[in-house]
Amino acid sequence: MAHSYCDGIDRRGFFKVGSLGGLTLAETLRLQALSAAEIPPEKRQDVNCIFIFIIGGMAHQDMWDPKPEAPAEIRGDFTPIQTNVPGMQVTNILPKMAQVADQFAILRGLTHSDPDHTAGYHVMMTGAHPGVGGNFNRNKQDN
Repeated sequence: MAHSYCDGIDRRGFFKVGSLGGLTLAETLRLQALSAAEIPPEKRQDVNCIFIFIIGGMAHQDMWDPKPEAPAEIRGDFTPIQTNVPGMQVTNILPKMAQVADQFAILRGLTHSDPDHTAGYHVMMTGAHPGVGGNFNRNKQDN
């Protein structure tokens, strides 16, 4: 008796379809690269992102958003330095980042409303709030 999986597709059929997809992947990637080469550089869309997420690291306002005009208790212990982007400053401990600031973007508008940092991390990384059950199970284990 043959077992059926995936809504009626048997294992052999699954591998046939999968291998056909694998054979076309190289051609698809080649065509994608060719079409990207035809787009003028000023109209290309960036597709790469390096996301720096440091739990327990320096505060963002000390690294990426210095406030040199603010009172001493707000501006922090670090000295802001100019980057190669007019009007943009970073902390003095990031001199190499300051030299290439025209090649990255700083997002300062991401927030969450949860006082629990762990749940806030989840929102920031996934864009979704953790389920009620997830919070219940975590709290249950803490007791």
